[in-house]
Amino acid sequence: MSDPRYYTLVASLPALPQFKRAERLPINRQRLEERLRLLSNEDTNTLTKARAVVEWGAHTANRTDAEFIRRYEIARSATSCDFLLSTLLFRINIRTIIAALRRRLRGEITGPSSSPWGAGPWVAHIERNWRSADFKLEPVFPWITPARQHLENGESAALEELLMEIVWNNLGNVPIGRDFALDAVIAFVFKWDIIERRLAYSGPAARNRFSDLGTRILATSPTL
Repeated sequence: MSDPRYYTLVASLPALPQFKRAERLPINRQRLEERLRLLSNEDTNTLTKARAVVEWGAHTANRTDAEFIRRYEIARSATSCDFLLSTLLFRINIRTIIAALRRRLRGEITGPSSSPWGAGPWVAHIERNWRSADFKLEPVFPWITPARQHLENGESAALEELLMEIVWNNLGNVPIGRDFALDAVIAFVFKWDIIERRLAYSGPAARNRFSDLGTRILATSPTL
């Protein structure tokens, strides 16, 4: 990325603590949005569409599988950034697997066929291996078993934290290359969203709200 504004932007972003250790946001939403104005119009549009897919927030509990897939396709078609494309694919794979686990837990004995429920390269594989506890995907996604156990036990907070950690760790893989500045901004914003989400549910009263929300999420849609 040759635009010097991007390096200025990256340099202006504070270090983020690991989300489990964060006690506060090192930069608030207003100041973050002010810094993001250094992005080009095209990249701003791309980031906005991507955040509609990956942002952690209460509104995701009301999002249907079909709506999530639609937003994913829009975001994917709006960018040629390899890092963003791989990040979106990573998230859609998680969403698809959790959606399948949730549907099966509700009693669906075969893979869905009449309505959109997942996207990405694993949909057909999951449908073929619907009766396998891990859809025969645990070698690729070793987190499936603990995620399934959290779902079966109604452990919404534990499931949310597991998925946050998986996504957080994946965002650490920012490649150094031509688009490093934009990639770093993307990773920062997505990690910032995770911290904001977790901090919103810290403290006893907030944990109760988190538990209530998690119960609705487990019954309706995945958390991301």
